Amino acid sequence: MASVWKLPEVFVCENNGYGISVSQERHQNITDVSVRASAYNIPGVTVDGNDVFAVFEAVGEAVSRARKGQGPTLVECKTYRHRGHFEGDMTVYRTNEELEAWLKKDPIPRVEKYIVENNIMTEEDVKNENALVDNMIKQAEQFASESNFPTLESALEDVYTDIVEEGRIR
Repeated sequence: MASVWKLPEVFVCENNGYGISVSQERHQNITDVSVRASAYNIPGVTVDGNDVFAVFEAVGEAVSRARKGQGPTLVECKTYRHRGHFEGDMTVYRTNEELEAWLKKDPIPRVEKYIVENNIMTEEDVKNENALVDNMIKQAEQFASESNFPTLESALEDVYTDIVEEGRIR
């Protein structure tokens, strides 16, 4: 429907190479999920999901298309799931070498390196920012653990809205 109605949507596929514990190569005969977009007559692009600049550019172009009324886009971001599919997953389906290779592509150290090498921030600035973020996370965890559980009545708040007459399909 998004294609037929040219809806302003950007579909992002976070492709970590696995369907639970089965590698993509073992359950799909394609290397890029983005090729499936052509079946819906929408553009599909594949980017290095660990390259924040590549993701920013691809999603920016997709958002631009959507805002121009050119319909949806599928953006496939190839990345990796460093941990198992669930807590307690022993990850026997992948090798240590595979994990180590992907850890070297971790987007956070990559962007930190870029920031320092391009004199945007110093290493000390990066460390200070990381400490600030760590503190914000700790405060959020504390707030959450000290807060009351939401009421059942609040379950639908900010989820749905009444459809105004202008939004109805005629």
